[in-house]
Amino acid sequence: MLLPTSLCAQKNVRQEIQAAKAEIERINRLVGDTRKEQGVTLDHLKLVGTKLESRQKIVQGIETEMSGVTVELQDKTLEVARLQEQYDHLKDSYSALLRISYKNYRNNSYLSFIFSARDFTDAARRLYYVKRIGAQIEQKADELKQLSAKLGTEVSALNSRRAELANLQTEHAAELKQLEAEQAQLKKTQDALKGKEKQLLAEAEKRRKQLEALERQLQRAVNDEVKRSGGQAASGPLTAQFEAKKGKLLRPVEGVVVDKYGLHNHPTQKGVKVNNKGINIAAKAGSQVQCVYTGEVRKVFFFQGLGMSVMVRHGAYLTIYSNLESTFVREGEQVMEGTPIGTVAKAAAGQQPTLHFEVWKETTNLNPEQWIGR
Repeated sequence: MLLPTSLCAQKNVRQEIQAAKAEIERINRLVGDTRKEQGVTLDHLKLVGTKLESRQKIVQGIETEMSGVTVELQDKTLEVARLQEQYDHLKDSYSALLRISYKNYRNNSYLSFIFSARDFTDAARRLYYVKRIGAQIEQKADELKQLSAKLGTEVSALNSRRAELANLQTEHAAELKQLEAEQAQLKKTQDALKGKEKQLLAEAEKRRKQLEALERQLQRAVNDEVKRSGGQAASGPLTAQFEAKKGKLLRPVEGVVVDKYGLHNHPTQKGVKVNNKGINIAAKAGSQVQCVYTGEVRKVFFFQGLGMSVMVRHGAYLTIYSNLESTFVREGEQVMEGTPIGTVAKAAAGQQPTLHFEVWKETTNLNPEQWIGR
């Protein structure tokens, strides 16, 4: 039988595959819009690269599933062989008892065997022996029936695993073909940008400096809010409720994460480092941004280059939504999970509109990707 941990691992891998497929669908929509509106740009290259990463996750996930199913298939094959051997042995024993019983019945030897006893005690003992043979026949018949049912179940499970492995092999071949096509698409996009390396490097460096300046402003806004609240919000029940939603918060906008959290290499420009205290989610301009969880709007503010921003408090936690064109909420307003709070702002020419999203626990910065669902 499959162990619960094995079933759980398979389920988790399949969930990862489905999440990556959903990400690719979102990217496909955005890539089409980006090419149509802007042509081939640095942000378009970033989307294509992110798509390739998701496809690689799918291929690796399917290979993990195939490996697991192959091991289970081997175990099932051994189990079926063991049960078949046990069934054949039990069937032989049952047949032997039936032959003895039929021979004695045909020769009427049961009665002769009992009546030839020396005394009553011997006759009772012989009668018990005869009944015992009958009981053994019934027991063997019942065991044979149960073992036959178990063998049928295991054979069915074995065939199911074989079919599953065949389906995974077909899916794997299709995904490898897609991966090859997307690698060619990435190279084509990179080739289209050749000759613009200096310009792109300067653009990436400009964005990095701009992001650092904006992050300093957001850090000051967080510090001001924590100082203003005096730590009172941390003691409320909303803190525990928010923590329980880790990994399951609503996505703030329908889009694709193109700039990850923390210090990392620039996704397309070698030698450029990016230190992001949140994540940037590529989305269509004008897309509706929603609050990820119940809370109170603590600040609605504007920073040059960052558009409108909204800060929402959820007990000890803060979420920040930036690069908004317009906002639908005001300071002090209570908002619910899914409440619309604004729309994604348009981007400069040649750039992809994005929502900048951050999560804080008071003054401690957190990785938003660990909090939102996929």
